Amino acid sequence: MQAPPKKPPVRKRAAKAAADTPRTKIKAAATAPVKEKPPGYVFGRPTSYRPEYCDDVIRMGNEGYSIVEMAAEIGVNRVTLEVEWPEKWPDFSRAFAQARLLSQAWWERQGRNGLLADKFQASLYSRSMAARFPADWRETSRVESTGKDGGKIEIESTSGTAKEIMALLRARKGKGDAPK
Repeated sequence: MQAPPKKPPVRKRAAKAAADTPRTKIKAAATAPVKEKPPGYVFGRPTSYRPEYCDDVIRMGNEGYSIVEMAAEIGVNRVTLEVEWPEKWPDFSRAFAQARLLSQAWWERQGRNGLLADKFQASLYSRSMAARFPADWRETSRVESTGKDGGKIEIESTSGTAKEIMALLRARKGKGDAPK
């Protein structure tokens, strides 16, 4: 009869287990020599950008595509199309700006042509344009709540009663018990 194989002493097993822990691996990686990256190396995930996208976005803008439609057609996120690529590639920045201009021109042309149509829905067109191109089409109103030259609002009254009320309010405000 054969004797069962010997098990390594507990200390050796514990030492081997300690060598395989994530903390030990991180420590080893931190002390490893840093390899130099070749010139032109870009950190992070490689980009999916291609120079032909400049022509693609201009073509899509000419057809009235929205920014989301352009991003979906190319297969990227909207932020990539609007922010990341224009910051990295000046050619794409110029092409994308041109595409946005062409898209707005396409939609404005549709509205101009639609005005003469029998079933043109002006309110729907206006809302769509305000959503697509808010800088040029959104209706805004502004109310200022300042006095002359941006200062405090001053209240003047010729009535003796109003002057007395204002004096009482000012006096109470100084004592901290003015009405709110």
